[in-house]
Amino acid sequence: PDGFQFELSTDYHTIIDSDYGAIFDRYRTVGREPPGYILKGMELAYELYPRLSRPDRRLPQLNDGGAAKIVPRMKRALTFYPHREDFRWFATDGAEGKEPDYLSYAFPWSGAVVFRDSWKRDAVWGYVDMSPFGYSHQHEDKLNFLLFAYGKEMLTDAGNYEYDTSDMRKYVISTRAHNTVMIDGKEQN
Repeated sequence: PDGFQFELSTDYHTIIDSDYGAIFDRYRTVGREPPGYILKGMELAYELYPRLSRPDRRLPQLNDGGAAKIVPRMKRALTFYPHREDFRWFATDGAEGKEPDYLSYAFPWSGAVVFRDSWKRDAVWGYVDMSPFGYSHQHEDKLNFLLFAYGKEMLTDAGNYEYDTSDMRKYVISTRAHNTVMIDGKEQN
């Protein structure tokens, strides 16, 4: 409901964007527009990128996600939503359009909060995860905190690893691989 793909993974969110973008392209190839309800849903999905983006215009690495660049994604979004001046601002990296009228954002369904002090590249940005456990790509990261400030990642988590049964895979999805609390050395699971 707040635009984030249900697995709460930034990589899998970008896959949805790519897949629906390809469908939108097919509609236009035959001279038609996609149904309004799909356009409305995908507009909400595209809104995730500016709301979640770090000052370097990348996504945080959430639940098997990578630090995808949002500028190319916003360029694509702008082809479907040319009226969105905030999308234009991100698509042109601030050269055109209008920056969003908010700094911080709380995702009510996804259970996360993003804090920032400006839209500048040297801004201070923080992310707090209060999300439900998620589906398929979830990590044990309740109350995880990420920090990006003055052009650098300050606090990050372990990211992603091969989907296998190795010790490294077990580590990256564990509580200890995230900036969160462990009580008596116990994982959240």
